[in-house]
Amino acid sequence: MRKKTKILIAVPVHSYIECATIKSIYDLEIPKNVEADFDYSLGYTVGIARNNLTQTSLSGNYDYTLWVDGDVVLPKDYLVRMLKIMKDKKDAGLVTGYYIKKTLEDKITELYGFTADGKDVQNIKESVLPKEGIYEIQGCGLGVSLVDNKALKHIKDKYGLAFEYIIRTNDLISEDLDFCNKLKAEGYKLYADVSAKVPHIGKLIYS
Repeated sequence: MRKKTKILIAVPVHSYIECATIKSIYDLEIPKNVEADFDYSLGYTVGIARNNLTQTSLSGNYDYTLWVDGDVVLPKDYLVRMLKIMKDKKDAGLVTGYYIKKTLEDKITELYGFTADGKDVQNIKESVLPKEGIYEIQGCGLGVSLVDNKALKHIKDKYGLAFEYIIRTNDLISEDLDFCNKLKAEGYKLYADVSAKVPHIGKLIYS
């Protein structure tokens, strides 16, 4: 009998989970050869919550972790689409769709690409994204990201903590971008499906 692929749907919760987020997780299409479980970490900073859930996922012998922020709404076929990309991209440590930052400025995504000088990364404006396709990125917010647990274990084993806030001279690197940087440093690729846009809930729905 073929072993089922095990996936932990992990929600790091700062204060609460939106009802629409919970409903979208409940409604996810789960392939027949996949076993999916749900867990969350409440009452910690997001970095601590992610590290707690990392331990849960690795100790539970899951194959993948689907990170879901508590304020996004996943399409029903989201997991199916991400698993297909992960299968197709053998060098991937992480695959993701995208969502818009909670800002009324030009629609800015939580996907990162290189700055013009190639020395750093910055958020990509939605206006410059192609309409469809799978593209390599340099980082992302992890709110809708599927991570290969072989890569997650590699990062945790090497760095001690998979997710850390890094304070630089003029800015702060968030725990999710720190994780992306570690993945790249270890030779993993990050891919985004730019047709997999996910609503981001705030006082407005940013989409």
